Amino acid sequence: MVVCGYCRRPLRCRSDEEREWMERLSRDEVCGAFTPAGDSERRCDHCREEAYCSSACKDVAWTTFHRRLCPQQPHAEVSEEQQEALHQLWKEFRGVFGELPLLVGKLIANVLTQLDDGKSPEQAVDSFEHFVVYPREAIKAEDPVAYDQLVRMAHITNRALFDPRIPQLFEESVYLRLAGIVLLNSLGIDFSCPVLNTPTQADAEQIKMMEFDGAVVCPILSSLNHSCQPNVKSTLRSQAQARGDSCRVSLIAKQDVEPNEELCISYVPLSWTRATRQTTLLKNYFFHCQCERCVSEAAEAEDAINM
Repeated sequence: MVVCGYCRRPLRCRSDEEREWMERLSRDEVCGAFTPAGDSERRCDHCREEAYCSSACKDVAWTTFHRRLCPQQPHAEVSEEQQEALHQLWKEFRGVFGELPLLVGKLIANVLTQLDDGKSPEQAVDSFEHFVVYPREAIKAEDPVAYDQLVRMAHITNRALFDPRIPQLFEESVYLRLAGIVLLNSLGIDFSCPVLNTPTQADAEQIKMMEFDGAVVCPILSSLNHSCQPNVKSTLRSQAQARGDSCRVSLIAKQDVEPNEELCISYVPLSWTRATRQTTLLKNYFFHCQCERCVSEAAEAEDAINM
């Protein structure tokens, strides 16, 4: 899927099969969760690097981060060397390393736009202080190649975005800290799938195949604990998108929630086995899950062994 550069809403399909299926649907048959190929896609007026689902998302992206990331930004104070580094940065964003450098770049650019808008350096970085950080040592131990790539990206970002008003933001350790924030705090969200007025069985099967998740870094979501039997899930709903509020993440109750009951989400796919869930949670989040489901499944496994 190609997604909006701001709200991460899906824009169009990559595969021929998905594209053909979407294009044969009339506009009024789709609930608005998807934008068929070539339909109402907006791009940055200057660089054309990122696509957006709406003019609103394009404008908000420019205001909050893209005006500092744009390799063709119309600012006289941007040196030729910085523009060259910005072009290199975008080449790296489109590389095989995934979206992590792009997300970190957007976080840094957001800090710079806040400075441009009159905030102090302390105010601009305040939102980062509330996140738990994935340990730098864990990144290096887990994947040395990825760690070296992040260090390289830190140096490219320094050349492209350095701002003397906040030099500490461009230290290698700070870049790795921001990468750690994204790694540990980005949580999966479900996007609403197309809803057809008169779906055929083939359409229903295709919708099932096209189900997918996005990811979001959100302070409130990041404060929720994990359970393998969660009472809420996070979602980006098409109803919100229809109101032009496409980047609003909602928590949807999966069951009745009692007053003062803790809200929990799942950090891993619920269809996984207990062993896989436990291994992934320990590797990525550094804890052994002792939720009711895990305790129950462990007891069942022990009973089966003792029979």
